[in-house]
Amino acid sequence: MQAKANLRQLMGFDTVTDDFDAVGDLTYEKHEMNLQDLEQQALASRPDLLAAQRAVVLARDTALSERANAARDVDGSVNYSHTGADNVVGVGMSIDLPVHDRNQGNIAHADVGARQAVDVEAATRYTVLTDVVNAYAGFQTSDKVVNLFQSGYLDQARQSLDISTYVFQRGAGSLLDLLDAERTNRDTQLAYRQALAAYLTSVRQINLAVGKQVMP
Repeated sequence: MQAKANLRQLMGFDTVTDDFDAVGDLTYEKHEMNLQDLEQQALASRPDLLAAQRAVVLARDTALSERANAARDVDGSVNYSHTGADNVVGVGMSIDLPVHDRNQGNIAHADVGARQAVDVEAATRYTVLTDVVNAYAGFQTSDKVVNLFQSGYLDQARQSLDISTYVFQRGAGSLLDLLDAERTNRDTQLAYRQALAAYLTSVRQINLAVGKQVMP
């Protein structure tokens, strides 16, 4: 039950039902990937970075709008009148002449907001790249550990148990030696499955860091 609860927490409580069951075997599937490709994909798909980039565009548009509001409108008018034999045409123009109010406060506030948005976008970008680098490093470490087990550790533990069993069955070995070989083989198998679990977790961490599923 505890293992299932931990698994559900890792997967997300809303993604599985309360009575779910784990089926299948832990299997190792080799994944080839490039750190630079993962970084580029993350920069193009991470929702937090995309939101920060949209905030920069909005803040800059706001700053431009506040500068446009500092300009004054020019009003014009044309008047025509006909009185007796006289035709009179009048042309008028009016414009505000601001002395102190040129929207400086709103412009300054918008400029500060634009700079802050740029800083947030840069910080988010660094966070995204750091997440990818850390996830990739964890993936590489887990992959190396799994390969170490598959390159000889599992076979050595199994062969040692087979030899101890053969010797014991023919009366040439002690029960203590056999139990020791069984314990070593069991511990090695457990450590291998823990390494597989760490490897599969690292694959999921890659997907989370990039912001989309890049590996099944």
